[in-house]
Amino acid sequence: MPTLESSRPAAAFESTLQHGQAWCGQDITGWYWSEKLDGCRARWTGSELRSRGGHLIALPPRMAATLPAGMALDVEVYAGCGRQELTRLAVQCGRWDAAVHLVAFDAPDCPGDWLQRIAAAQAARVPTVPRGIVDSHSALSQLLAHVQGRSGEGLIAAQPGRRYTPGRSSAALKVKDAAVFNQPDPIRKFCAAFDDTVTGALA
Repeated sequence: MPTLESSRPAAAFESTLQHGQAWCGQDITGWYWSEKLDGCRARWTGSELRSRGGHLIALPPRMAATLPAGMALDVEVYAGCGRQELTRLAVQCGRWDAAVHLVAFDAPDCPGDWLQRIAAAQAARVPTVPRGIVDSHSALSQLLAHVQGRSGEGLIAAQPGRRYTPGRSSAALKVKDAAVFNQPDPIRKFCAAFDDTVTGALA
């Protein structure tokens, strides 16, 4: 069992990461969407790969050589939908199957909003998450159904114009629950207002 002392470095490292909130059905037309991959989250620090808890992940030299030196990236260790066991073996045991690779979903130290940051990661020749712009509520529903129809986890919606902010952020929303699309508008508005209140209290 981890002690209080051993948990502090993990908490300190995780506090540098941005975390999304659950989407409650509010209108996010015009926001950026990306697929929320179901692997293991990690941070490429620019020189080494760390788990979200701050633990060093032994990365094969061939993979490390493809990552940009000096550029921090939020990445998913990913082997495809429903293949979390392969990613677990890679991260925890150093057993890197050929199907396991790194996919960047943010570049926290780069300027600009999410679309500009992910473009910087792509310019560094790093594989990046599928993405686009939310055209409408119904289009978002269809996109989520498509992703989850092939056993994907869901989507992340990023608010345009917002920089990377460590901690829980209302500018990044996790769209995973299809039932939210059927909620009446008053409930959606209440959930959104409640989340904003909680975020403000914790800031």
